[in-house]
Amino acid sequence: MADRAWPLRPNLAWRPALTEVGDFLALVGFGIACAIGLAGAFVGLESHGFWFDELLTAHIVEPSDPAEMLARIAEDVHPPLYSMVLFAYAKLVGISEPGLRSFSALSACAAVLLFVATTRQAFTLHGRLFGAAMATGSLFWFFQSQNARPYALSLLVSAAILAICLRLLSERRDPAESKTLLLGLTAFVFVGSFVHFYVLYESLAVLIVLAFLRPDKRLAILGIGVALLTTLGLYVTLVAMAFSQANLASNWIRNDVDWYRQVLESCLQYALGKIGSVAIVICAVVFAFYRALSREDGRDKPRGRFPLDPVMGLLLGVPLLVLAGSVVSSTLFTPNFFDRSFLVLSPFLWAFCARLYDQAAAVAPPAVRMALALTLSGIVLSMASIVLQRLPPERPGLGYEPFRESAEWIRGIADCRSEIVPVISTDRREWYKPGRGQAVYASTYGYYLRGFARPQVVFVEDALAGNLSVDLRAELRRRLDGKGCPIVAWAAHNMPFETMTRTVNALLRVADPAAAGAVVKAEAFADGQVGYVMYLDR
Repeated sequence: MADRAWPLRPNLAWRPALTEVGDFLALVGFGIACAIGLAGAFVGLESHGFWFDELLTAHIVEPSDPAEMLARIAEDVHPPLYSMVLFAYAKLVGISEPGLRSFSALSACAAVLLFVATTRQAFTLHGRLFGAAMATGSLFWFFQSQNARPYALSLLVSAAILAICLRLLSERRDPAESKTLLLGLTAFVFVGSFVHFYVLYESLAVLIVLAFLRPDKRLAILGIGVALLTTLGLYVTLVAMAFSQANLASNWIRNDVDWYRQVLESCLQYALGKIGSVAIVICAVVFAFYRALSREDGRDKPRGRFPLDPVMGLLLGVPLLVLAGSVVSSTLFTPNFFDRSFLVLSPFLWAFCARLYDQAAAVAPPAVRMALALTLSGIVLSMASIVLQRLPPERPGLGYEPFRESAEWIRGIADCRSEIVPVISTDRREWYKPGRGQAVYASTYGYYLRGFARPQVVFVEDALAGNLSVDLRAELRRRLDGKGCPIVAWAAHNMPFETMTRTVNALLRVADPAAAGAVVKAEAFADGQVGYVMYLDR
């Protein structure tokens, strides 16, 4: 009998082990990056003083009387729920920087943990941790987790809305569970819409997408949408339009094409940054290459209809609809499209990252899967290093402003006690109803003065036009004569030095045309952004 030589076959026993190694590396790398971000949310809560918007929050929750707090909420332009919850929370922890910011830290961390815990039927653990690590390493989450504004709470509500939507889109269609989920969705879209108006946009987008993807529940979804719009419409009409002291028809946000482009670029930077964008591109390239390769070789395994499946329809449809709604409402009504507002839907972006990673890992060969895990782990760990900016002496170039530092310097000038301190603002007078601008600036600039002096707002447009009150002219003339407080201007919010100098020169010319020879010095303060106190050299 002739000998037969059987063809040699490669030993593929190593492939499952290699896959397990890749999964383990992903689990460790993504998990550590996420844990670093979550822990960092509670580091350095008082490293920076409140910035302008946080000072508005402190003004609302500061009163001990709930009726006064509600009155201040009504004067604002934002929905009431965040301020009401924070008011109760502040009764326990106080209105210091750590007190108010800790609520945002808790809310932001809870949003990420809720995302990881409630989306397990849609994404693998590795995918969920990748999405969570991308979240905690982003500049948006980093800043909002310590920002005493409604964005972190909005993220928490958005994460809950996302989880319910994914359950409604699951293959298992239990009528009783669907009813419970719709009731939960109703509760969260109502709660979220009273936390931030952009959660209303997000909620309407969610309802539109679900109406297409769950036609059997379309009538109930339509009812939720009608009730939501009716309720918010009544609130805006009966409360916001009647009591808000801001001009709802005019603000600092623009509505031209260049503005929309800038905001979208800012959203990309805040949500992903350059290195985060690289991670997304890597996942997309790996998926596209190996999916195409498997089809050419006839080895394509059934992997659903990604990227044309209902889950991706939800994750892409909601941001696109919110974007469209933002542009339409900004064009037809009041300009409102801004990066911080749009990114309250970030949990949908986290889910997109998780989905994309899962699909890339599923089609990649074991060796590539391990390389993908190592590469992405390195990326998210490098993103997690952003928490080092919370440690002294780092001063991140974010939205912080030197209100605290400049006010402390002013309190050191004994001649300024109980005196007027002119505060320069680049805002437009028309953005406020009569008297509101002075109330806002007296509150924000007065917070760290602790009653030492009396801030009085001067709009740049008024100073340059020579429109100053008689009392302020007399006070500046007195100071030019060498009497009283030497400070002629203070700005800690959104103030270029050139604008500050030009405005001060105009102030002094209006107060005394012969003041050209007065020597004015500038004391600069930096805390992320730069502020100035201009004073007469005596």
